[in-house]
Amino acid sequence: ERIQRYLELSDFGALNLGSRILPLLNSRLKPGFIPLDYGALSMIYRKSEFKNPESLPSTLQDLLKPSLKKKFILQDPRASSPGMMFFLFSANVLKVRELSPQWLTLTPGWDASYKMFLTKEAPMVWSYLSSLAYHASMGQDAEYGYVDFKEGLPLQVEGMAFPKHQGGRSSCTDAWIQFVLKPSVLETLSEKQWMLPVYSDVRIPDSFKKIPPIKKAAKIDLSVDSLDRLLSGFGKELQGDRF
Repeated sequence: ERIQRYLELSDFGALNLGSRILPLLNSRLKPGFIPLDYGALSMIYRKSEFKNPESLPSTLQDLLKPSLKKKFILQDPRASSPGMMFFLFSANVLKVRELSPQWLTLTPGWDASYKMFLTKEAPMVWSYLSSLAYHASMGQDAEYGYVDFKEGLPLQVEGMAFPKHQGGRSSCTDAWIQFVLKPSVLETLSEKQWMLPVYSDVRIPDSFKKIPPIKKAAKIDLSVDSLDRLLSGFGKELQGDRF
């Protein structure tokens, strides 16, 4: 109900998105939301600093190991969608007050965290697997890897919706939708947004072929109630208080 107050939830069935969308993402096709691209999230690391594969985490619980203290960067879930996905993903396994001594820092957004990673302030950062495609396009694909968590990897889907208070849909917005959904446009966006297209009829740029296939998508509660609990309680949890 809260979402319906703000978004124009018109049926976009005429666009026939269901026949184009990847089976992996069928559950993300909701009335009123037009998905465009997606990315799996995990820890991206520099291989030169983890020469022994056993030193890498394989489960979320491994992030609490003393050997990984101050070795990774996260984003604040109150200001960052990747950060939000991490803490929703780890909510049933890790307590924030237990994890906070382990991370090097909690940045306001993804940009700041990845810049720190690239300047070698930490050997590991929470990011998109498509970061590997970016590095591949720069000829750096042999330098970076990702953690394939046993719990699976969360998937973040990006797309379009129309706020009611801005007039909702119109002939102009419908023309824009039709333009953006063209396979040629979505292919171009892949290497601008560095995210994978959600539609099976879009050609994948060569740089993305360096990304390993996702073995297991993590199940995450993306309900409004779950988000409310995370965002309203995160500060208290960070300070060591109970919810």
